Amino acid sequence: MQLAVNAQIPAEFGGCAGGAIYIDTEGSFMVDRVEQIANGLIDHLRASAEDDENKLSVVSAMNAEQILSNIQYYRVYNYIEQCALINILPEYLKQQEVPAKVIVLDSVTFHFRYGFESSGVNSMRHRTSLLANLGQQLLKIAQEHGCAVIVMNQVTTKVETDQNTSYLTPALGQTWSHQATNKIYLEFDHTRRTQIRVSKMKDGKTGKRYYRVTDAGFRSSKRVEDDAPQEEQQEEIGEGGTDAVNEYNKRPRNSM
Repeated sequence: MQLAVNAQIPAEFGGCAGGAIYIDTEGSFMVDRVEQIANGLIDHLRASAEDDENKLSVVSAMNAEQILSNIQYYRVYNYIEQCALINILPEYLKQQEVPAKVIVLDSVTFHFRYGFESSGVNSMRHRTSLLANLGQQLLKIAQEHGCAVIVMNQVTTKVETDQNTSYLTPALGQTWSHQATNKIYLEFDHTRRTQIRVSKMKDGKTGKRYYRVTDAGFRSSKRVEDDAPQEEQQEEIGEGGTDAVNEYNKRPRNSM
């Protein structure tokens, strides 16, 4: 939801000034929460504009209702609807008045995980084929329409019976894991602080940033002091999400 709002940051603030498409498979999209995040973004932009009359003029024309109207929302109830919607997205994108700069699929996992897991080997093969095709379609959409595609995944517990241990791992297996060009994890560190960890990027860079969730949305959090060497401690990211979005917009658009 934060990305769908941040996609509309005006060009005067270094944003991409676009729209967003939000595909909801779990029913977790909340309009009231998006409105909170939108108002938080406007307040942040107003504060960062300082005495720049041009920026202040741009911010004064923004409101939460406008931001909400630029988020196209789709609720899908099974994997068939999910695949069908992805199939027609390219044609829809050609007709948009405000070009979508971000497409969020939240989550790719839900219908594929619970609709296939107990359905036998042939069904699992069918699932693998559908997921591979879905991933390729999303990559093509990102490349041809100049937008970022954000696909949320769930986690599952993997048990190592020979070692009597278990651990969390992304769902949908290796087939889906190889579809993503960039991988970002939202997790807790050893001190139970929330962090964003980048484990795979096209440019080979990795790292992590700490964050907190407030009424106004995602915000940066102070780094955690621990026993790690100074050069390994992570610096905080820019307040309000604007800096994060600016960096995100500089990256290749075919990210998933």
